[in-house]
Amino acid sequence: MPNDFDEFQEQGSRKIEDYWKIVVRQRWAILAPVFLSWVIIWSLGWLLPSHYRSDAVIQVEQQKVPEHFVLPNVTLDLSDRVQSMTQQILSRTRLQANIDRFHLYPPAHGLTKLLQMGDPV
Repeated sequence: MPNDFDEFQEQGSRKIEDYWKIVVRQRWAILAPVFLSWVIIWSLGWLLPSHYRSDAVIQVEQQKVPEHFVLPNVTLDLSDRVQSMTQQILSRTRLQANIDRFHLYPPAHGLTKLLQMGDPV
């Protein structure tokens, strides 16, 4: 009957074949958690609704060349121009066009029909 010291010495001289035998013997202990993790992640991805958020930074600068050299082609104030751009970008028609173009909210299926709240715009 071998003692613990002999087993410890044998472990130091293990080869690749020994490790492969361990993997084959313990395959269900390895594959079961991997498969269950995959099923859980896939289920959550299918059940949870998709939410998207986007940020953008637009830099708008005042005219740097003096007006007596170059006449400005825009007569609106800078804050009015930024507000106008914001209204155009965030308009319902433009947002809906982007949602449709990139298929951001595909038709609901499964439990997402129950979880989906309101209009994506």
